[in-house]
Amino acid sequence: MDDPAQDAARCRRRVARDARAAPVLTEGLSLAWDGETDDAIAAFGRAIAIAPRDPAAYLNRALAYRRKGEPARALDDLNQAVRLAPNVARYRYHRAVVASETGDRRLAERDGERAVELDQQYDAIVDRD
Repeated sequence: MDDPAQDAARCRRRVARDARAAPVLTEGLSLAWDGETDDAIAAFGRAIAIAPRDPAAYLNRALAYRRKGEPARALDDLNQAVRLAPNVARYRYHRAVVASETGDRRLAERDGERAVELDQQYDAIVDRD
């Protein structure tokens, strides 16, 4: 959902683990990029129903919840994404951001550091204050 190029095909190739969920994820991304946050959340929920072990669906729904101003729900989905893929820096990074917003500094620091350990590119953007 946070792809600046808003390239649904690239996102689908990159994140969809289950081919059945890929079109629904693409729909959710398109809706999110069009500002239809509630509809995007519903589409990501359908993708989760199809492929409940696909962390990308949880990540994208979390980003939509965050955009909507619901960080607690975003954190719930990010927790699931991290459980499913604990060694993916992107999921750790986003959970660190939302954890910080919800006041969980310990989780934010731990996930920020883990994101950097997993992918040095995150070193430039992880908040260490």
